[in-house]
Amino acid sequence: MANNYQQHSFMIDKLTPTEVTWLETKFEDLNKINDDDEGEYVDIGSTDIERRDDGADLWLYAEEGADLDCLVDFLQDFLKENRPDSYIGFEWANTCSKMRLDQFSGGSVFITAEKTDWNCTYDFLETKRKEFEAAK
Repeated sequence: MANNYQQHSFMIDKLTPTEVTWLETKFEDLNKINDDDEGEYVDIGSTDIERRDDGADLWLYAEEGADLDCLVDFLQDFLKENRPDSYIGFEWANTCSKMRLDQFSGGSVFITAEKTDWNCTYDFLETKRKEFEAAK
């Protein structure tokens, strides 16, 4: 049997004390919401949050997986509320504990208060394949 993982690791840096409080409070609230609640977020999986650099930076990471849509919504709400003219971007990797076909991929997302732009390796390869086939 193989185990699949979705991993990410990134930092939100130079936070004010108000921003740290917002992130930690909302993050804690996310862990209390379950599928039956009417909350905005359902589950951000096993994402952890850890203070760094005397509390001015927060490290968000997951070793096993997360609901990336919910995580991105959470981060976009942070930007809307605290940093409307800024952005957050991160990458993720999908891995497998055994060498199996089509079990490895990844992607990235660029988040602003108004928009999210996603990129994944599968879409990139599929686009390139179609371009190559069309050029024949």
